[in-house]
Amino acid sequence: MVRRILVCGGLAAFLLPASGEAAVRVCQPAVTSGPQAAATVGAGQRLAIQAWMASARAIGGDNLTNWRLAVNKSVSCKPGADNKIICTAVAEPCSISQVPMPAPGASPARPKGSPAAPPEPKVIPVPQSGPGKPVNI
Repeated sequence: MVRRILVCGGLAAFLLPASGEAAVRVCQPAVTSGPQAAATVGAGQRLAIQAWMASARAIGGDNLTNWRLAVNKSVSCKPGADNKIICTAVAEPCSISQVPMPAPGASPARPKGSPAAPPEPKVIPVPQSGPGKPVNI
């Protein structure tokens, strides 16, 4: 009985209309951490990502500090002076934005920084066969 209720409930949730919003990822230009020195590669990577998060926060506030949402991520490390490891993190910080679905007949909203929508098609009147007489199609 419980199994049947769960199956029916799951099916009902699938058949209900979708909500009127969509989530989109909005990204900014790449941000770098700058070189970070540490005793080990793991510590250097952590320091570099923390420094990247601080740099991303400086340009866009708390909504851009999530390393997991960032795109084109890279952390590179190399040997430095005094047996230290120097690591640098680079990524494009992103946030998630909710875009409400447009009302019927309205133009859709687009996230800030996204490309413009294509222009509306031109309406071309149907030629007439004579003064005031429409062409049969």
